[in-house]
Amino acid sequence: MNNYTTNKELQKEWNEYGVGAFVFEVLEKLKKKDDSCFNEKEELQALEEKWLEKLQPYGEQGYN
Repeated sequence: MNNYTTNKELQKEWNEYGVGAFVFEVLEKLKKKDDSCFNEKEELQALEEKWLEKLQPYGEQGYN
C-alpha cells in the first residue's frame, strides 16, 4: 500500500503483516442499464451500503 491509504489502522497492519495477510474480493459488479435515469454514482453508493450492512466490516471485522 506504500502509505497511500487514509485508513491508518489498515496501513499499520498492512505494514506489519504484509500483503499475504489480506484478501481482496469482488463482492458484486454494478449492472449498468441503458436507462437515461441511470445514475452510476448513486447505484455504486447503494451497493456499498448494501455490503456494509451485510458484512458489518467494523472493529475486529474490518476497516470501515
